[in-house]
Amino acid sequence: MRESRSRRFLTPRPVIPRVRRWWWLGVFVVLLAGFRGSAAPASPLHAVAVPDFFLSGPTPSVSGTPPVQVAADELTAMLPNAAPGPLEVIPRRVVREAQASMRWRGQDALSTSRLAELATALHADHLFVGRIDRFVVERPSRVGTSRWTVNTNLRLQVFQSAGRRFTSIGSGNGLGTGATQSSAIQQALRQALNAALPLALKTVARVPVPPSPLSSQAAGLLSPR
Repeated sequence: MRESRSRRFLTPRPVIPRVRRWWWLGVFVVLLAGFRGSAAPASPLHAVAVPDFFLSGPTPSVSGTPPVQVAADELTAMLPNAAPGPLEVIPRRVVREAQASMRWRGQDALSTSRLAELATALHADHLFVGRIDRFVVERPSRVGTSRWTVNTNLRLQVFQSAGRRFTSIGSGNGLGTGATQSSAIQQALRQALNAALPLALKTVARVPVPPSPLSSQAAGLLSPR
């Protein structure tokens, strides 16, 4: 009797091989990682750039930085906080260098082929293209106000490099006053951009649309008001 009991206790129990246990653990980890990835997919990062704005009509006599560059600088600074999705905003210094290498001119903002060339050089998914339709600077008068006044109206469009077309448009007015000409210009342009930017941003954070036939000119920018 004692011998049968001792044999029962000495008989080894079946052990699951370590390889099999590690295999099941690996399957669990992979499934868990896949679940987390599908539950929270990463948003695509869009690279955007702002070339110099286009000024229709005669160039106003202003001191300091031209309004077309001030508007582009202001918009570049606004984009990171205004966009609904993640954006990689290409610095204006890089954009200006690319424009200089391409011998960029103001009217190039009206050509989709030139915009596509600039977007390719910058590796940009979108270009924010602006047109200043009205820009009036009033000097301080000796009688009455001693402050500069700037009145402006602009349009802002988003150029999609993949489809070589414009996907959205916004417009805005701005009125700026300041003790200096530069401060009045900056205030007016910033106010107009704040009004135009929300409408122009609508399509930037979406999935790129299929390419469309290339148009030689930007119809929205060329159309009369």
